[in-house]
Amino acid sequence: MQLLLFSGLAFFLFLPLMRRTRTICLDTDWFYRRAGKALALRLSRGLGALRAGVMAILSSLWGSMGSGFDGLVGQQKRLAASWSIGISALWVLAFVVAYAVIYYLRAM
Repeated sequence: MQLLLFSGLAFFLFLPLMRRTRTICLDTDWFYRRAGKALALRLSRGLGALRAGVMAILSSLWGSMGSGFDGLVGQQKRLAASWSIGISALWVLAFVVAYAVIYYLRAM
């Protein structure tokens, strides 16, 4: 509260020193803000088209693979199942141990 009150007091004490001057203000940031907006719009459209193409290719590949993945993905399937925290902790431990072994083998 003290900071707010003293900043208000300083503002009103220095108010007579803040005179309006007749100047011209050239906002040069207008150019890159305008160009940036147009560039972002074009990139968005281009990346959207690229994404649509990649998704079409992936969906055709997925369809051509047949039913090999049907037992793994989807609702109530193996990869969608919930794992216990113990299994997750075991995987993290395995990765940390593998990293440590690789690190010490490279240091030798």
